[in-house]
Amino acid sequence: MKSPRNFLLVVFTLGTSIFLLSNSGGAIAESTGAPSEQTCGRSSCHNVASNQGNATIDVEFPDNGTKYQAGKTYALKVSIANAEAPLRNGFQIVALDAQSKNVGEWILTDAANTQIENGFTNADRRYVTHTSSGNRVNSWTMSWKAPASNAGNITFYLAVIDGNGNGSNSGDMLYTTTKFISFDTVSSTKEVAKTAVLLLENPVNQFIQLKSNDYINTAYQLFDANGKLMRQGKLANHLDVSTFNNGIYFLEVLTPRGRIVEKMVIANR
Repeated sequence: MKSPRNFLLVVFTLGTSIFLLSNSGGAIAESTGAPSEQTCGRSSCHNVASNQGNATIDVEFPDNGTKYQAGKTYALKVSIANAEAPLRNGFQIVALDAQSKNVGEWILTDAANTQIENGFTNADRRYVTHTSSGNRVNSWTMSWKAPASNAGNITFYLAVIDGNGNGSNSGDMLYTTTKFISFDTVSSTKEVAKTAVLLLENPVNQFIQLKSNDYINTAYQLFDANGKLMRQGKLANHLDVSTFNNGIYFLEVLTPRGRIVEKMVIANR
């Protein structure tokens, strides 16, 4: 295994990423294998191809879930099984949206074994990696807080180095993986406490017409049933959706009193 400035990597894809490094002091930022990043398997580091060994790595999302809700905090666990040297492991994780931008907020729940790092080339990115004591375990826990509104699909990138404990960088193994999560439109809608009914008519034909003028010029977002952002802007008393495919959509309005989400059916004739 390499000296303290070497590291393990792990990559996780919700729309996020985790990276484990064998570096006993923590991973060097931007080594998860996420877009525009390398891994510590590069020739100047551990010089090893990824996923060639017999160990397995995992990012555990609560209840094996693949959906997230706006503003909710999730407890995550990163682990490596069947490692060559169980006490010579490390990690790093990052969460990115579909535009490869940092998304959500990391919250440390085990400060003895994990720490947060900032990106340097990608300055907006935030990573969780192991500490010196965290180099001596084979699983790590942390929390991730989802963004305050629908951020679309999110990928966690995770990379892990399985060090063999021989005192050099030879013989170490690198593992990478991703975990993908998407916005839970239905569950998030159920949690919204509505203060008003937005739509004059539902199903909608050609135009979304508001029942009241109270929300004109209020910020809105329109999502399809899969949580894909279809349109956003400021509300007028009606919105033209004549070019939309028929189906279920969600109109989200951000009011000073909170968020209102209205489920609608577009049925263009």
